[in-house]
Amino acid sequence: MFRTLTAIAVTAVALLGNTTMADAGKRGASNIQVRRILDGSQFGRLTYVTHAPGDTTRLFIVEKSGLIQIYNLKTGTLNPDPYLDITGPVDPAGNEQGLLGLAFHPDYQNNGLFYVNYNDSGDDTIIRQYSRDGSDPDKATTVGSVILMEIFQPATNHNGGWIGFSPIDGYLYIATGDGGSFCDPAENAQNLNSLLGKMLRIDVDNTDVGLNYAIPNDNPFVGMLNVREEVYLWGLRNPYRCAFDRDTGDLYVADVGQDAQEEVDFKSGAAVGGQNYGWDCREGTGSSGAANSFCGDIDCSNSASFVDPIHAYSHINWPFGVNVCSVISGTIYRGCALPNETGNYFFIDYCDSIWRSMKYDGVSVSDFQNRSADFAPDLGSISTVTGAGEDAWGEMYFVEDFSGEVFKVDSIVPRKHEDVTCDLLVNVFDLLDLLSAWGPCIGCPEDVNGDDVVDVFDLLDLLSAWDI
Repeated sequence: MFRTLTAIAVTAVALLGNTTMADAGKRGASNIQVRRILDGSQFGRLTYVTHAPGDTTRLFIVEKSGLIQIYNLKTGTLNPDPYLDITGPVDPAGNEQGLLGLAFHPDYQNNGLFYVNYNDSGDDTIIRQYSRDGSDPDKATTVGSVILMEIFQPATNHNGGWIGFSPIDGYLYIATGDGGSFCDPAENAQNLNSLLGKMLRIDVDNTDVGLNYAIPNDNPFVGMLNVREEVYLWGLRNPYRCAFDRDTGDLYVADVGQDAQEEVDFKSGAAVGGQNYGWDCREGTGSSGAANSFCGDIDCSNSASFVDPIHAYSHINWPFGVNVCSVISGTIYRGCALPNETGNYFFIDYCDSIWRSMKYDGVSVSDFQNRSADFAPDLGSISTVTGAGEDAWGEMYFVEDFSGEVFKVDSIVPRKHEDVTCDLLVNVFDLLDLLSAWGPCIGCPEDVNGDDVVDVFDLLDLLSAWDI
C-alpha cells in the first residue's frame, strides 16, 4: 500500500505543471444560490445553527425546546437521534425563552466540551457545560454536566441568548438582555453591578474561588468596587444574535431595539473591552426619549462616552404596518464558495425577512446592499429567521423559527466535497492533502465519504470528481 501511495504522490507532483493556483478561482465569480437543505418537517421551532471546530462533516441545529440535532454534510441527511436532549431542564414557554445558544470549546476535538445557554423552569438564564459521549461522536452525555452561571431574569423577555468563543483570546462571550419589560425599569444595562444588558467574558478552562469559571485578568472592570468583573461590554438591550469574524476576532452585536431603531454594534478584535453602547439612555443613534421610545428616567450624563452603532435602521411604520422589529445577526463571510462575498457582514430583520450585507473597516461602512434578490431560495421562502452560523469552512447557514426550515448560502455551482483544500477545484493539491491525512480522521475534510477514516474509497471518490 505504501508503494502505491508513493507512486500516486509522485504522479500528482508531476501533474503540478498542468495545474496552477490561478486555476483555483475559476468558479469564484458564481452568484449566490440559497439552498434549502431541510424542509422543517423534522423540527419544532429553531433558534441556531453552528459547527464544532475542526469538524467539516456535521452541522449542529438547535431547537427551542431543548434538542440539538446533527445534520451530516457529506450525506445530506439528519441523524435519526438527537445529539443532546435537555428538554427536561429547558423551559421554552415564553416566546423569547428556551434553548437559545450553543458554542463548542475551541479544543472540542480533544476535550469534547461544549456550552449551552437556556432558560430553566424559573425563567432564569443558565450557562451549562456538557460533553461529547466518549464512545459515540454523534452523541453527547448529560453525565457530569456543570452549571457555570445562573443569571436571574426578572421577566420572560430580553434574554439575549448568544454565546461564542473568541477566535483571538479563546474566552467564552455571553450576551445577556436587560431583564425585559419596557425601558429597562431596573436600569440593568447601565449598572456595572448587574450581569444583565451586557456582554460577559469568562475563562472556562480555569476556576476562581467560588466560581465554576475564572474571570480573565484583562477584563476591563477587574479590581473595581461595586461591579461584576465578568462584564466586558455594556449598555445593551437584547443582543439576541452576535457573530465573531473568524479571521480578525471582530465582534458584531445585533442589539434588538424597542420601538424606534434596530442597531448593529461593533467591537474590534484588537481593542480592549469596556465599551458602553448606550441603552437605555439611547436607542440606536437617537435618544431613547425620542419619538416612539419613552425612556429617559436615568442619569445619562456619561453619554459622551457612548459608542455609536456602525449601522442603525428605523421602525418607521412598525407595529402598524409591515416593517421591521428585531435585528438578527448573520455571519461575516469567510468561506470559499463565494470569494466575492469575503468580509461581508450579513444580517436580517425577523419581521421583514430581508437579508442585507455591508463591509466595515473599523472606521466606516461600505458596500451596503439589500440582498433580497440574491437570497431567493430554491425551495420554500424566507421568514422569521432566528439564527445563522457557519460550518467549518466558513459557509453560512440560517434557520427559521416557526417553519423549522434550514438554508445554506451557496454558490450556483456548489463546491464539491472532494475539494478538500477549499480552492474551488478538485486537483493535485487536494490529492496531496488527502494522502497526507491517510488513516483515522474524524470530521476532517480529507474524509470525503464521511466514514471517519481516509482510505482508498476517499481516494477513488476524489479522483472521480477531478477537474480537468
